[in-house]
Amino acid sequence: MLIAECRNGVGKFGKVLKQADSVDMVIRDFYAQGFTPDQNSKAYMFARCCKSHRVFVVSSGIDPKEVAAMFMTGFTSVAEAAAAALSSYDRPSVLCIPYAGDCIPVVESAATAAGR
Repeated sequence: MLIAECRNGVGKFGKVLKQADSVDMVIRDFYAQGFTPDQNSKAYMFARCCKSHRVFVVSSGIDPKEVAAMFMTGFTSVAEAAAAALSSYDRPSVLCIPYAGDCIPVVESAATAAGR
């Protein structure tokens, strides 16, 4: 679940996603073109995520229909998005990462962590 105000809309990477017919098209285009000024690398990263995961976006600056055009599910409230995201798990766990776009988290299994 991504929570972002997006006061200026979806930006260049969102336009790349919305113009594509599928996440596979975004991925193929990135491999063919490489990095470009239109933020296709960010679109590529989102497409990779959307290919194998459900992505829920909570934003006051983007309409849920526009989010759907980018292969994600949009919500206007955190509670609604959380209920949808957690509904398919028996014992869900949640990790909140402020400014997550600025870091790369490393998730270890309990067995790996215990072996240190």
